[in-house]
Amino acid sequence: MEVYARALARELELSHAAGIAPASWEPPSVPGEFVGSGRPRSMLVRAARLAVQYAIGPLAIKGAAAGARVVHVLDHSYGNLALALPAERLVVTVHDLTFLGEGFGGRAPGRLAGRARRLILRGIARAARILADSESTRRDLERAGVRSEKVRVAPLGVDEGFFHAGRRPGLPGKRKRILHVGGSDRRKGLDRALRALAGLVSAGHDVELAKAGEALFSDDQALARELGVSERVVYLGRARREDLPSIYASADALIFPSRAEGFGLPPLEAMAAGVPVVAARAGALPETTGDAALLVSGDEPRAWVEALALALSGSDAARALVERGRARALSFTWKRCAELTVAAYEEILSET
Repeated sequence: MEVYARALARELELSHAAGIAPASWEPPSVPGEFVGSGRPRSMLVRAARLAVQYAIGPLAIKGAAAGARVVHVLDHSYGNLALALPAERLVVTVHDLTFLGEGFGGRAPGRLAGRARRLILRGIARAARILADSESTRRDLERAGVRSEKVRVAPLGVDEGFFHAGRRPGLPGKRKRILHVGGSDRRKGLDRALRALAGLVSAGHDVELAKAGEALFSDDQALARELGVSERVVYLGRARREDLPSIYASADALIFPSRAEGFGLPPLEAMAAGVPVVAARAGALPETTGDAALLVSGDEPRAWVEALALALSGSDAARALVERGRARALSFTWKRCAELTVAAYEEILSET
């Protein structure tokens, strides 16, 4: 969400489109240190963050938005704030609907979380325009009951730096490296990646799985031990944005085995860096990657192993995949995302 917000703000300022002078407001953050340490800490942090989002935030944003001709909520997870704003001047960007639970690729929420998520959906639905990252997310919005005539698709972009990535110094280079970038919750499909890693090792490939972003959750750590591949999982931590291009370029392939995605930016970033991509045939990923990735359906490890083996092979087919990937990544620009966003603003201004 932060990547999107910064890139969009940058492009709007560069273009000076429609005389737009963007101003921003962010909900106050609640650092973990705010309430000390120990088990009660996480509960208190959660309570404080809920208070910010559902009590303080709606009051504060009213004042911040006063006088604005258009108000744009850039992160759908704060869609509840839209309930405090004038609907006729409101735009909300929806990146995915996994927050709604199992029917949309997420986990079933508890009772309190379910109520909160329904508030978010209510806020999204009342906006004059809703921007979706993909056609897949647009269809999900319709399934969730949002009026289709309000929805516009504005795909994300790829930062220029990914096209000029250089190898990151100091990374070990003996084993072939399969990279995963992003979160580690169940929908991200890290179990698929671990089983594929084990299958490749059993087939005689000397490979490792490098994890950038969120560390593996405990159940996937246990699975890695069970499969005997724990020592082949390398944790790169939460990389700085400026380090990501070289992290991609240090990889021999990217695996993106998500069970649900509203867009899927890491595959495009990897393509820009010249890395072959193996991804799940799920959510928006086929739409985002086109013919420039090897897409795998389902959980069957053999299919993942075969696709990764091809991506790692250095064959003509693998090189062609890289070439298609670069061309595909070039077609997604933040300038275009900003143009489509401004078009939505202009629609609202013409109606009010």
